[in-house]
Amino acid sequence: GLIRENKISQIDKTVFFLAGNGSFNYFHWLIEILPKLLFLNNNLIKEFKIDAIFVNSRALEIMNFKLALDLLAKKLGLDIISASENENLSFSKVIYISTFNQVLYNSKSQKINIKDNYFYINSLVELRQTVFESNEIKNIQFNKNYPKKIFLKRGKVSSFNKRDYNEEEIYLYFKEKGFEGLKIEEYSFFEQAYLFQNAEIIIGPSGAFWSNLIFCQAGTKAISWLPEKISSFSTYSTLAKYFGVKKKFLVAKSLNKNMHGEYTVNLENIRKLYEYDFLN
Repeated sequence: GLIRENKISQIDKTVFFLAGNGSFNYFHWLIEILPKLLFLNNNLIKEFKIDAIFVNSRALEIMNFKLALDLLAKKLGLDIISASENENLSFSKVIYISTFNQVLYNSKSQKINIKDNYFYINSLVELRQTVFESNEIKNIQFNKNYPKKIFLKRGKVSSFNKRDYNEEEIYLYFKEKGFEGLKIEEYSFFEQAYLFQNAEIIIGPSGAFWSNLIFCQAGTKAISWLPEKISSFSTYSTLAKYFGVKKKFLVAKSLNKNMHGEYTVNLENIRKLYEYDFLN
């Protein structure tokens, strides 16, 4: 552990802690952290005298994170307090709900297996329902392109995640098959939910945007791939199973030893999977 001896700011409030590992990552925020708000109600707020919700400041800086937070928090009538991981705050009291959706955050072996995942499916079903019942999704402007056949392009990636691959080669094949390439982060949180609900087939590399599987309709088809060094990572196949998505995976060839390093996808293998398993 690393302890920074910064100046401590004292805040005389009781807060509900809504942060943790991966607060900057869409999967960890949407699947692990945010659903805890679904279990906070007026009775608990009164019983524990909660004054505010505490979040990592990144949850307010990333617009799609904030949209999702606002949706779940607005009915609670609590203030939002934020701080970065470099700040030290001291509150009168901190209320915390144990994690019920969890994927191992770090691994010395650089492997994450099925035993390193657990989900409370009811929480994700309730999150999905809350999003689809919101005025925000009902008021989506339908003048944008919401295709039935989606290819997920990587778009902007972090300095940490270097999982570059031969995207143009793979996308060109699917473009010829009528797929539309989308950079999912260019759509709002509610548009992303609608995109996945509306899609019939979704294809793309493994990544946090697959968290939106919880918004898919049962029977949706999907293809993804994982570098061989993390081929046992089962998080998104598990979510697909829960929500009735027919999701197939290919193993890609890793080009270095970095868990999040570059890799290459065999076009012939993915062509066979798509044409024989999805078209027949």
